[in-house]
Amino acid sequence: MARLAPGALFALALIAHAAVLAPRAAAQGSDYAPGLNAICALGRDQDEGCAAIRARETAESQRAPWSAIGRLNHAGHRVYGHCTATLISDRVVLTAAHCLWDPTTNRWIAPARFTFLAGYHGGDYIAASPAIAVIFPPEIEQDAGATAYRVNPRHDWALLTLRDPIGRQAGHIPLFPGFLRSTPDRATRMPGYAGLRPHHLTVARDCGPTLIASGVLLTQCSAMQGDSGAPLVLEQDGQHFVLGPLSVVTTTNPPWRSVFAPFFKIRKAANAAIAEAG
Repeated sequence: MARLAPGALFALALIAHAAVLAPRAAAQGSDYAPGLNAICALGRDQDEGCAAIRARETAESQRAPWSAIGRLNHAGHRVYGHCTATLISDRVVLTAAHCLWDPTTNRWIAPARFTFLAGYHGGDYIAASPAIAVIFPPEIEQDAGATAYRVNPRHDWALLTLRDPIGRQAGHIPLFPGFLRSTPDRATRMPGYAGLRPHHLTVARDCGPTLIASGVLLTQCSAMQGDSGAPLVLEQDGQHFVLGPLSVVTTTNPPWRSVFAPFFKIRKAANAAIAEAG
């Protein structure tokens, strides 16, 4: 079985001080290093990485299925920014867990500080709602009171319940309900609000095949800060499904670049959150 090699992992939440992850980080977990700024998330290959981001096409973010994707804006203690998130039901959005971590205070940001803007485009959006509750993976929940957070892509997901059922207006993209070991080339895409174009949803079509290894999803999607939480979207038989949220990028596992938390780790909690949200 293929494994994710230890090496440089970069988290992609876009926050005011552009905190990313130190190159010494291992695959098992990584510490934030606010002083390091990996532009376009490819370290020394910055020019190539930025070109790949600029080459992403602009999505029709106010039309299905992309209308279910939006900006997750947040404000913490002396820090603000955004991630990407996806409505997987009328009131539940999926994003990366590290988007909820404030490295300036070493605390989790309260759900009430987040607002989800569905179908966001250039200042306009289809619908918006504040969050009122969050569900973390059990592996994170037990450390919720800790003063340090280590990003582990296997468990880097969070489910936010919104106050309002805006999925009735914007639509939603369900979590993949089945089983798979890999996906063929060009079967998946990743839409996100990359830092180079934070007010426009752009789609990475360079994801290549998806490999499941070491409990994560590995792809070749071009990604950078702001894309954290972006969904890996599978189109199958005319339907769209979310395979998982973007966690980190890696520079040491070619040709794989982007690492996603997997749907099969999220499914049980998602079903419970959707049922409770109504």
